[in-house]
Amino acid sequence: MTSRRSIAFVSALGAIAATVYAHPAHAASAEYVSLILDQTGSMLTPSGPMKDGVYTSTRWLESIKAAKSAIAANAKATTIAYGVWTFKQSADQNGAVQIWPLSSADCPTAANFETIGTNKFCKTNGQADFTTLTDKLDAIGADPAQTPQGDWLTPLADSLCAMMENISSSGISAKKTFVFESDAGENVSSSTCFGDPDLLAPAAWTYTSSADNEWGMSVDSWQAKVARKLYRFNKSLTNGAVVDNMANQVRLPTTTKSAYDAVLAAYNVAWNVDVHYELYPPAMAMAMAAPSAAASSSSLQLLAPQTITDVSYSALLQPAPAAASRASTTFAAVTAATSTPSIGANELNFFRALGKSTPRSKLREIVADPTTVYGVKHKRLGDVDDSGCTDQADLNIIKQQDVWLQRAVQPLQIAIRADVTRDGWVDKADKDLVVAHWAEGCRNPVRPPVL
Repeated sequence: MTSRRSIAFVSALGAIAATVYAHPAHAASAEYVSLILDQTGSMLTPSGPMKDGVYTSTRWLESIKAAKSAIAANAKATTIAYGVWTFKQSADQNGAVQIWPLSSADCPTAANFETIGTNKFCKTNGQADFTTLTDKLDAIGADPAQTPQGDWLTPLADSLCAMMENISSSGISAKKTFVFESDAGENVSSSTCFGDPDLLAPAAWTYTSSADNEWGMSVDSWQAKVARKLYRFNKSLTNGAVVDNMANQVRLPTTTKSAYDAVLAAYNVAWNVDVHYELYPPAMAMAMAAPSAAASSSSLQLLAPQTITDVSYSALLQPAPAAASRASTTFAAVTAATSTPSIGANELNFFRALGKSTPRSKLREIVADPTTVYGVKHKRLGDVDDSGCTDQADLNIIKQQDVWLQRAVQPLQIAIRADVTRDGWVDKADKDLVVAHWAEGCRNPVRPPVL
């Protein structure tokens, strides 16, 4: 797809860089977490667990669950602030836009509202505030106004760079964490981080002191430009962080690995990346959602397993006849030698590299594999511990901090047992199922559930 350059985007970046840090009335947070949700049309692709040959979720809904899971370990924290953004290109949005909080009224406690540059955050004060945040994410996932719509236009590179620019311009020294939910598909960035894709991008960015090395990536590729901004975090996009002469493209002004590590640690930045894709196993083909540019309704096209490059992937994902229904997504037997991911290898490698780009960064690959069986079959519905009685003991397992909101996959055996809905996650649906079957099989009276 031909990329389009946007003067307005560059101007907006200049305005962001000029914005100063607004000090909150209370003590500033120790960490600022920016949750970034891919809202492009491809996120409506059927995904998640499969039942009777049909995917029962979408990448969008799985990304909401993954975002909650990514921050679950901080449920009781009192010094972490959160904000939520989406990114897409549509008639009313180009790039990353904040959707929560927009004012102090959005925060559980108005006094915990903070403004950092142009970014807004709510600091959570323990479990109750954190639950308000996760409930908000659920509401975003269910809100028709927030459901991905329209073209599969993905300004991925520009959005990543803009998010880093937004907060780096504030100059704060606190931890800066980006939780990033996406299925890739860069195809329409048009500003500072625009570049041709590196079709052989590496899965790790290694240190080098060479002035003409792009860490194994093609010179001026969009992947390399995102890396330049990350590794020159405190330098603005309008002042050489990305567009430099070759001699200045080395990611940090150092000549030794130890000096590089010290500067990188001082940035205090982490990218916690969840990349969402499907795996097409042998002898299977998948009908995937492909929204039409000319219609608001979804349509489908059958994809036979094959080696999907950026070029062939975008060509395959074209609108099918409008009569097709996403609800009819099924698999048909075909001949294939190996399983095939729905994401191009170069973009998957980019996410893998971004997820280990700094000491605190993390990567998870949220893969929908039709051969995966989630959860276990308990003798009694909701009886997590298989005691024969659905009671508080079962609910307590679900509520454990290392289980609640977690991905129920190996090696988390206890989460797999707690996934009584068998959808690959331990969340409110599992809790509700236990409560729905409360006291079943119990010989003695059982007290009401403590939720």
